[in-house]
Amino acid sequence: LSAGSLPLGGDRQLHFPDLAMRPDDRIAITGPNGGGKSTLVRHLVERLNVPPERVVYMPQEIDAQQSRSILERARSLPRELLGQTMTAVSRLGSRPERLLESAEPSPGEGRKILLAMGIASAPHIVVMDEPTNHLDLPSIECLEAALDQCPCGLLLVSHDFRFLQRLARRRWQIEADEEGKERLTAGEGWG
Repeated sequence: LSAGSLPLGGDRQLHFPDLAMRPDDRIAITGPNGGGKSTLVRHLVERLNVPPERVVYMPQEIDAQQSRSILERARSLPRELLGQTMTAVSRLGSRPERLLESAEPSPGEGRKILLAMGIASAPHIVVMDEPTNHLDLPSIECLEAALDQCPCGLLLVSHDFRFLQRLARRRWQIEADEEGKERLTAGEGWG
């Protein structure tokens, strides 16, 4: 993605340099609340040079209707793909049978099903905005293990630095410069 800027509301803009991601990159996007992380992620997802069926995108929040829709999509999967998805759900710390029988999954369960369906489809990239939202510590640890073993690129937005440091090798940081303008800096590691 060539350098540019994104509107953040009012007269605020997020300025970013040229951005590139290799197929096996694991990138953390960090910065303050309201700094433009989610806006940047949505902008990037729309411009990925990857077939849409090979992209797993998990937004910051999934409402109850979206959770029900995700569960219905999972229930309608072909038997083999449903089995792979439920294996991934189990690895993420939930009981598949209980989940499939539920009328309405919790927000955390909806996120797990969405990720599990994505993992079962052999993604090229997993993009997650605040993936630890609505998850307890054991679920977060299961998520870390699943993502650590996922053979694809990761683009993760989170305030959970322990989670990010375990999974990401590169960091894109949003900060306000001397003039108060939000700027993204892209670098290697956590320095």
